[in-house]
Amino acid sequence: MNLLALLLVGTALTVLPAQSLTTTFANNTSVAPGGCVYFDLSPTAPITITSWSLNLASPVGTPGTIDVLLAPVSRSTLLLAPGAWTLFAAVPVLAAGPGLPTTVALPPLALPPGTRGVALRTTGVAHAVTVGNGSGTFTGPSLTLTAGEATNIPFTAPVLAPRFVNCRIGYTIVGGGTTATANNYGTSCVPPLPASFYEQFAAGQMDLAGLQVTLVFTGNGYVAVPGLSPFQTPVSPTPLSLTDDSETSVSLTGTFGFPGGSTNTLTICSNGFVSAAVGNGISFAPSATAFLAMPRSVWGTWHDFNPSAGGQVLFHMVGSLACVTWDQVPDFGGASTSTFQMQFDLGTGFVHFVWVSMSLAGNNYLAGYSPGGPNVDPGSRDLTATIAATFRLPTVDSQGLLVQTAARPLLGATLTVTTAEIPVGALAAGLLFGLTQRLPGIDLTPLGLNGCSRYLDPVDQLLLVGPSLSWPTSLPIPNNNVLLGTDVYLQSIVLLAPPPTSGFGVTSDALALRLGNL
Repeated sequence: MNLLALLLVGTALTVLPAQSLTTTFANNTSVAPGGCVYFDLSPTAPITITSWSLNLASPVGTPGTIDVLLAPVSRSTLLLAPGAWTLFAAVPVLAAGPGLPTTVALPPLALPPGTRGVALRTTGVAHAVTVGNGSGTFTGPSLTLTAGEATNIPFTAPVLAPRFVNCRIGYTIVGGGTTATANNYGTSCVPPLPASFYEQFAAGQMDLAGLQVTLVFTGNGYVAVPGLSPFQTPVSPTPLSLTDDSETSVSLTGTFGFPGGSTNTLTICSNGFVSAAVGNGISFAPSATAFLAMPRSVWGTWHDFNPSAGGQVLFHMVGSLACVTWDQVPDFGGASTSTFQMQFDLGTGFVHFVWVSMSLAGNNYLAGYSPGGPNVDPGSRDLTATIAATFRLPTVDSQGLLVQTAARPLLGATLTVTTAEIPVGALAAGLLFGLTQRLPGIDLTPLGLNGCSRYLDPVDQLLLVGPSLSWPTSLPIPNNNVLLGTDVYLQSIVLLAPPPTSGFGVTSDALALRLGNL
């Protein structure tokens, strides 16, 4: 989709000079005629103010004068110090009426970077202002306005606060440059979904004996379900030459596919875990941090086992199942033994964990799966309590539905915006465009998007058809200087099928773009 139509329509209504900053014209009170409003202007680059508009409470056609006074620093400590202010200009005005912009024909005002106070004093007319309920900070390209206070008599108590000046300031940035920026804000209503799982046990607390768990390979990760394959009694197995803290590799009779890859070999560590390749080490000290950081995909029941002291680690094939069995293998330094098995199905990619009998002696345990790391820590999961409900593991950690770009929105360039981490089963997605940011967002629960928020006021949308797990969208940006400094906001929405109990769709976080040439 070309942004030309959207931006030209939007900017024709909102961008008068090259840059503009508007506070609000939604006044809810006023200042006495002859009174004064105060605020700070803080440019981050040299600017020249070229136009001013104010909201005046006086009737249409009322004549008056606006005096613009400047302070060399923030106004915050100078509201009652008239000697600290310098008159920049006094300009006659005719009030346009409350809620409408009254033009103030000031001469150009050059401001260097920094903060200085501004006081607008009236004669014959009155300011319309807003009793503030927020921070009072308003931003435009390279300029921040911080409101504010008012006094009914200039520089004389009482000071009325907070009072937000109602104004629009038009300005240019010296050199005509605006830095293009792209920043995310808000949050997705899709909860993060980790790609790993594990249960960690303190010494003497292992409780998985008799439990079976299967990881069903979906092509897009795993779904963990109650075990689908029983213990396979080793028949003519190959004893593996494993000693204390050692590893060895076995060749498979075919290719085993898993989330993110495939292998024709398995690497088996004596300490209870199996890896897709060499590289995960042979440590005897289970650690969630180390497990999630292992560079190779790993499945296991990590513990300090010592097959040199008895028992065996066996490998055998049963049809398409490659089975690795710890058969009565003792703990290091102990007489207790454990028997458990991992089965890797070369036909389906399923992985079956079968815990038969587990020692309560020795050091701690960690049982689970992690793709090649590093991975987000999902926290220890109680497998016995949660496996009946099943759970999903994506191929890689999912941060929830996202809208993102790796580039900056430069005039004349084509920006690629990607809707990523789209939930499995999505029917379609829409990319919403807007010129107004909403933060905090607007709750969409009443519309059937439970827990979701809209972070912009949309003026257009692009429908993306699917399904797919991500949708890149090319957005050509016109090389038109009238767009310099324009803020554009984007957010993705996804329609799900079949409708889940949580709602028929989900929304992403949002993306704030400032169009620039630097």
